[in-house]
Amino acid sequence: MKIFITGGTGFLGYYIIQELVNQTDHDLLVLHRSSASLSHLDQFKSRIKFIEGDLENIHPVDAALASADMLIHAAANINFTNHKDDLYQTNVVFTGQLMDLALSNNVKKVVHISSTAALGKAFENKLLDEAMDWEASKYNSHYAETKYLGELEVWRAISEGLNAVIICPSQIIGTGDFSKGTPHLLQQVDKGISKYPIGSNGFVDVRDVAKMVRQSLENDLASGKYICSAENLSYKTILSILTKELSSKMPNSSVSKKQIQFLKMVESIPFLRPSKSINSQSLLVAQRSMQYSNAKSIKHFNFAYRNVAESLQEMALKYKQWKDDKSLSPYLL
Repeated sequence: MKIFITGGTGFLGYYIIQELVNQTDHDLLVLHRSSASLSHLDQFKSRIKFIEGDLENIHPVDAALASADMLIHAAANINFTNHKDDLYQTNVVFTGQLMDLALSNNVKKVVHISSTAALGKAFENKLLDEAMDWEASKYNSHYAETKYLGELEVWRAISEGLNAVIICPSQIIGTGDFSKGTPHLLQQVDKGISKYPIGSNGFVDVRDVAKMVRQSLENDLASGKYICSAENLSYKTILSILTKELSSKMPNSSVSKKQIQFLKMVESIPFLRPSKSINSQSLLVAQRSMQYSNAKSIKHFNFAYRNVAESLQEMALKYKQWKDDKSLSPYLL
C-alpha cells in the first residue's frame, strides 16, 4: 500500500510519518518543496520516497497520486497575518486541486487535516460539534475562513464520489523544531511571557492526531468529519502548567482589549510586519472561550486521548533535555 502525504516535512507531518512507520508497513510518498529541510526525517528514509513539488508545480503530485492508494493532506498555511491571498492559495486552491487529482487518479481513501478553527469563533461558551454551521464573525481569522473553504472543496469532492475523511484538530501541542510553530511556545515560556489571553480552547497531543489519521485510513466505516480534541482548557491553565515545569515566571496579568487595539493600529503601518503567530488577530481569537466536543471521535474510533497536563509535562521535560544537549532529537516518541 502506498500513501501520498502533503505537509510531511512539517510539525504534524513528522508525527504522522512516525505513526505510519511504527504501526504499518505502508510505503510513503512525501511531497516537499525544493527549499524544505529533510534531515529530521532521516530515520524514516528507508520507508520514504520524496517527491519534489508544490502549488506552482503540481505535475509531480499528479504523477505520484497515479501510483498511490491513499492520500493524507496535512499541508496548510498556518498564520494569523492579514495576507489572506497567500492563505487562500494554499488552504483552498491547492486543496481543491488535490481533491480533483485524487478523483481522477482513483485514490481509494483521503484524509484531509482541517482544524476546529473551520467551525468558526462566532459562538463562545458553547460546546461545538461536527454539525456546527459556519457563521460570519469578526472573531473568525483569515486562517479559519480559508480552512473552512478548504473543507468545502473536500465536501465537493465527496459529493463527486471521493472517499474522504476530514479531521479537525483543536490546538495541537507537542515538541519539534523549537524555533517555530507550536513547539516555539516552550521557548517563549522559558524566556518569560508578560501576559496571557483570557480565553480557552481545545487542546490535543500531536501524537493523538497522528494516531487518528492512521485509524481513519484503516477504518472502512470512518467517513465525514471528526473533531480531534482531548480537553477544553484556559490558556492561563496551559501556561501555569508550563511555567511550573520550566521553572519560569507565570504572567500575572491578562491581555486587554486596549492592548489589542493598539497592536492592530501599529500593524497598519506599512513597514511594520506582524508576527505570523502572535499579533492582533491571533490575540483577539485567543480572548474567546471556545469548547469542542470529542464525543464522535471517541465513539467511532473507541479513542482514548492523552491527558493534556501529562503531555505538557512530557513536552517540558523533552525541551529541557534538548536545551541541555542540542544533539538530542526534539521529537516525542
